[in-house]
Amino acid sequence: MIELDDVFVLYPVLDRQVAALRGLSLTVGPGERVVIAGPSGSGKSTLVRLVTGLVRPGAGRAVVLDHDLATASSRVIRALQRSGIGMITQQMASNLAVELSGLHNVALQCRLAGKSRSEAHRLARTMLARLGVAHLGDRALSTISAGEAQRVALAAALAHRPHVIVADEPTGALDIDNANLVFDLLAELSDELHAALLVVSHDPGAGRIGERVLEIRDGRLGSEQLAGTGQSRLVVDERGWVRLPEPDRIRAGISTRAVVGDGPALELHSPDATVATQPAAAGYPAAPGDPLGHRDLVTVSAAGRSIGDVEILAPVTLSVRSGELLIVSGRSGSGKTTLLGLIAGYAAPDVGNLQRDPAATIAVATSTPGFAETMSVRENIELACTVRGRVVDAERAAAIDRYLEAVGVVELGGRPVGTLSGGERQRASIVRALASEADVVLLDEPTSQLDQGLARRVAHLLVAQARCGRAIVCASHEPELLAVADRIHSLADGPYAERSLR
Repeated sequence: MIELDDVFVLYPVLDRQVAALRGLSLTVGPGERVVIAGPSGSGKSTLVRLVTGLVRPGAGRAVVLDHDLATASSRVIRALQRSGIGMITQQMASNLAVELSGLHNVALQCRLAGKSRSEAHRLARTMLARLGVAHLGDRALSTISAGEAQRVALAAALAHRPHVIVADEPTGALDIDNANLVFDLLAELSDELHAALLVVSHDPGAGRIGERVLEIRDGRLGSEQLAGTGQSRLVVDERGWVRLPEPDRIRAGISTRAVVGDGPALELHSPDATVATQPAAAGYPAAPGDPLGHRDLVTVSAAGRSIGDVEILAPVTLSVRSGELLIVSGRSGSGKTTLLGLIAGYAAPDVGNLQRDPAATIAVATSTPGFAETMSVRENIELACTVRGRVVDAERAAAIDRYLEAVGVVELGGRPVGTLSGGERQRASIVRALASEADVVLLDEPTSQLDQGLARRVAHLLVAQARCGRAIVCASHEPELLAVADRIHSLADGPYAERSLR
């Protein structure tokens, strides 16, 4: 179903080419379920784009459903995308037609795959029901949450019963229960259709549906774990390359050189027995200005919002205080994003009221951040500062670099945003919001595309910013953020369900 042999994919960056995939080889057979893990920027999303025909290989051989992607015409690839492949991307919901209902969005995809009108509607209703969103079939997209829209988009990608299912972070906007529902459905459909399933995810829950779990690093396969074995094995490619994970390198005491032992099994160790140590934790930059103390910057009093007859946010009462990290949690569709929008001033509540400190400034990082794609990361951040009337002098430029270093993307500062992975864009968006020096920073699912290590790194940065006097508000169900929060306000348990952790 999928056959990749020594594939390279190159992206132009300024005056040079950057390799996103570097000699990657992979085969996935009919009915086989493969999960791809790896850190942000390792090439996972490029692998998805390659398999789905959105990018062509620069070198090597890439064949999907007997079509050579290097030589196939654009017309053939479009037909393959319509009928043979079920494609689920990180921002799949953005592909939905806002003027159509949920049911008609799903049926449209079936019609494009050649199904009759009646068959398309039957398949659409069935798939919406299997994803637990049958009740959204007649709803306008403007009345449903981001998580609900993601499940409608999943239904649209799968209803035509494809032969190859490719999912790139399919559960980033979903709570754990709905994420498990999606993973189970993907596994069921793979078995039912005898379809190849390729899932790219940093969610640990994805591993349980994979017959193989592969880790990708630096554009190459690094390790493989077979279902039920609990043992990870390093992948050796045709050129003999082995990618040694950092924990193994440290455990073996390897710094810059390795020696192969004489034993019956491959054994690597440091030639000088110099044990490498973990790098020192990066210092997190402090927010400019003096701490504000604990005072209410925004007060929400029984505020709710509806669109037509549909309540999208039940009345909520809470305060946003300086010096605190507040997490707004809740199931998909509970109104987390809507609440952030009310606090930001994007919309007014239909019931209740909301008061803001008139002197407080607000910055927002949305779940789908927009950038000037051809400008570099630093230029985008500096542009946001300039729009707010900040002078980007040497001191401010140095502060921006410290923020970038804190979230692990300082080396990408000069790269055009259009060349970044989803996780890298997400971290750049966080830095842009923090560098604005706003008193209130609102972040919508800021770690949805990050692995556990990067999520923890972002969490530590947000705690440090709160300690410097800012009010940091995150809509999230990320355990790494919940673990360090000062307060958690759960929309799932009712409008007044709140607990203080400090």
